[in-house]
Amino acid sequence: MEYQLTENWQISLPDGFQRRKEGAHGIFWTPGLTMITTVFHYEGESERQALIENLRDKALSEGHKTIEDAEDDEFLQRFGYLQMEEIQPEHKRLVLHAFTLAPQSCLQTSFYVDRPEDFDTALKTWKSAAYTPSD
Repeated sequence: MEYQLTENWQISLPDGFQRRKEGAHGIFWTPGLTMITTVFHYEGESERQALIENLRDKALSEGHKTIEDAEDDEFLQRFGYLQMEEIQPEHKRLVLHAFTLAPQSCLQTSFYVDRPEDFDTALKTWKSAAYTPSD
């Protein structure tokens, strides 16, 4: 199902997700997987590249595995990193912090994956994020 997050950002989720809004965040969940979205803006290409560099440096300095992808036309850039989060003793979950960057806007999606089999859904959902420029 397609969700219009803002005027410019949309994302596809499989059926069965519930949703709510908390302030500037969109929250989507289904058993085993929660996604939190936030959109923010910056001035241009130099700020976009600085953001990617800062995210990369932070992730690498903390020892996280990174994922990077640029669309064929380089309009969108994607950067993400994985981390393990301890919820309680002996119980951890995987978190994918994913950023989809357009020329002047970024969609941040954080996926909280309780079951390993749901990671592919998180990755596919992140890759579905699309940006449509304003007229």
